[in-house]
Amino acid sequence: MERRPVGHWVVMALFAAVGVNAMAEVLEGLTNRPTGSLLVVAGLQAFTALLAFLAVAAIWKRATWSTAVIVLWGVISAVMLMLLEPLLHLGREARSGLVTGALVILVVAACSAWYVRGTPAGAQQPR
Repeated sequence: MERRPVGHWVVMALFAAVGVNAMAEVLEGLTNRPTGSLLVVAGLQAFTALLAFLAVAAIWKRATWSTAVIVLWGVISAVMLMLLEPLLHLGREARSGLVTGALVILVVAACSAWYVRGTPAGAQQPR
């Protein structure tokens, strides 16, 4: 059996943790009987959780489409962060933090996709 690169384990752990955290946010939000924009936020969180778990599965299977799922997760997560200001009426002072968070998410997604794409599916790592 071929060994997986350590970096794949790190990326899978990152996306598993992100998925679990997003689902925890969804469950916490749904227990408060959300309405209106809070339902939209919960739906976006659930979608990002699904994409994160799908990324873990794709990396595990060494699927060629794993990079696409990782990039899609980054874009959807960044858009979700940018939508928090109008959806939750956070005010303009929250914008800089949301933009910074969105940029960090895009960088993490891009670096993760780059790494996963750059390690061939059957690559053996030197021992």
